[in-house]
Amino acid sequence: MAPNDSNCGADPEECINSGASKGYFDLDPGPHSITMTVTSFQPNSPGCVYMRLDGDVVGSEIEVDIDILPNRENNHIRPNSSGLIPVAILATEDFDVQQVDPDTVQFGPLGATEIHRGDHMKDVDGDGDMDLLFHFRISQTGIQCGDTSATLTGETWDEVSIIGTDSIITTRCGNQ
Repeated sequence: MAPNDSNCGADPEECINSGASKGYFDLDPGPHSITMTVTSFQPNSPGCVYMRLDGDVVGSEIEVDIDILPNRENNHIRPNSSGLIPVAILATEDFDVQQVDPDTVQFGPLGATEIHRGDHMKDVDGDGDMDLLFHFRISQTGIQCGDTSATLTGETWDEVSIIGTDSIITTRCGNQ
């Protein structure tokens, strides 16, 4: 940021409109944390600080670990099945699954929603942490023969997007 060499008036708009100090940051997509320490605040004196942030943060999302068909080595899916598919969001050291708003979670290209209208807490990977388990109707996911991955999306209670992808193998697709 450029240093503020001017005196800001008592009115924040006066300081902002004077162009006394402006900072611009280019950020990569993803969550960001900005910390600002104000060491002096004295209106009408050098060093006064006013801050205004403009614009929207776009492209912020948290990548989460998911497991399609937990406890199975290969994620075999029959796209034409009328069955259910379990998908878990895995708890990690960096992500607490209780942050997820279960009503926002969708799975597959068509955005299938959880059939139980809720979630289940269960340790699906045996690491002692509670994971978040959902069940979706395969026919509502939009998974097609030949697909090699499937994605789960949703939001946290703070409305931050989450996304996770796992590999799949489609079966009983005619020529496969």
